[in-house]
Amino acid sequence: MRYNLKSSKNVFNKGSLYNFCRFTFKPSPMSGNNKELKIFLVDDDDVCLNLYQQYLNKLGLSEITCFKSGKDCLDNLIQRPDIIFLDYNMENMNGIDVLHSIKEFDSEITVIFISGQEEIDIAVNALKYGAFDYITKSQITTSLLKTTIDRIVAEKGIIDVPLKKSFLDRMKNNLGM
Repeated sequence: MRYNLKSSKNVFNKGSLYNFCRFTFKPSPMSGNNKELKIFLVDDDDVCLNLYQQYLNKLGLSEITCFKSGKDCLDNLIQRPDIIFLDYNMENMNGIDVLHSIKEFDSEITVIFISGQEEIDIAVNALKYGAFDYITKSQITTSLLKTTIDRIVAEKGIIDVPLKKSFLDRMKNNLGM
């Protein structure tokens, strides 16, 4: 089953705190690249959305838009996200159906599955159909997200600056070490 994309409109359901949340990440002015890294989080679980958003905020990322369904994500692809973190099990559409529609819309959008499904067949299918990576919810950490995003940045050249550095790294850099 494929989703037919129509014109996008931003709708905020006041009953859903995480249906639409935005923040802004701006690379260092010294990087020479003023492009913001735009991220979509798609999960029907509010607790997961909140957790992932907090992890990404800790990394210095802030242009994050959250959706509670695959349909809401697809309706907003016109915003051209760089990365979409996508759950597999959602109501009405599973993650593979959403992935097909995302890739049909724009094959350059990077999709990473974050799912509670630990079955190898699901992970293999996700990668076969164009997902960049498959992370199980039981393994997700800020560090793992940073590593994954760093790989995307390096491989796809989305932006040319590292994610938020630790305090120690910033001090070493400031001291010329």
